Amino acid sequence: MDTCISGARVARELDALERIYDKPARIVSDNGTEFKSRAILTWAHDNNAE
Repeated sequence: MDTCISGARVARELDALERIYDKPARIVSDNGTEFKSRAILTWAHDNNAE
Protein backbone atom coordinates (compact mmCIF):
# COMPACT_ATOMS: atom_id res chain seq x y z
CA MET A 1 0.00 0.00 0.00
CA ASP A 2 1.31 3.41 -0.93
CA THR A 3 0.44 6.71 0.66
CA CYS A 4 0.56 8.66 -2.58
CA ILE A 5 -0.11 7.31 -6.05
CA SER A 6 -0.57 9.11 -9.34
CA GLY A 7 -3.45 8.80 -11.76
CA ALA A 8 -1.01 7.39 -14.32
CA ARG A 9 -0.08 4.61 -11.89
CA VAL A 10 -3.73 3.84 -11.20
CA ALA A 11 -4.29 3.58 -14.97
CA ARG A 12 -1.31 1.19 -15.29
CA GLU A 13 -2.68 -0.96 -12.46
CA LEU A 14 -6.11 -1.04 -14.10
CA ASP A 15 -4.47 -2.19 -17.34
CA ALA A 16 -2.62 -4.92 -15.44
CA LEU A 17 -5.82 -6.07 -13.70
CA GLU A 18 -7.61 -6.12 -17.05
CA ARG A 19 -5.35 -8.97 -18.11
CA ILE A 20 -6.86 -11.07 -15.30
CA TYR A 21 -10.38 -9.65 -15.00
CA ASP A 22 -12.84 -7.96 -17.34
CA LYS A 23 -12.73 -4.19 -17.76
CA PRO A 24 -14.81 -2.35 -15.19
CA ALA A 25 -18.00 -0.79 -16.52
CA ARG A 26 -17.82 1.89 -13.85
CA ILE A 27 -15.20 3.33 -11.52
CA VAL A 28 -16.40 4.63 -8.16
CA SER A 29 -13.99 6.78 -6.22
CA ASP A 30 -13.72 9.13 -3.29
CA ASN A 31 -12.76 11.93 -5.71
CA GLY A 32 -9.13 11.83 -4.65
CA THR A 33 -6.74 13.61 -6.95
CA GLU A 34 -5.57 10.36 -8.54
CA PHE A 35 -9.11 9.65 -9.74
CA LYS A 36 -9.77 13.16 -11.05
CA SER A 37 -6.57 13.24 -13.06
CA ARG A 38 -6.43 13.47 -16.82
CA ALA A 39 -4.79 10.00 -16.91
CA ILE A 40 -7.82 8.34 -15.30
CA LEU A 41 -10.34 10.36 -17.30
CA THR A 42 -8.52 9.35 -20.47
CA TRP A 43 -8.32 5.71 -19.37
CA ALA A 44 -12.05 5.65 -18.57
CA HIS A 45 -12.92 7.21 -21.92
CA ASP A 46 -10.64 4.88 -23.87
CA ASN A 47 -12.07 1.84 -22.06
CA ASN A 48 -15.74 2.89 -22.12
CA ALA A 49 -16.00 3.06 -18.33
CA GLU A 50 -18.14 5.59 -16.50
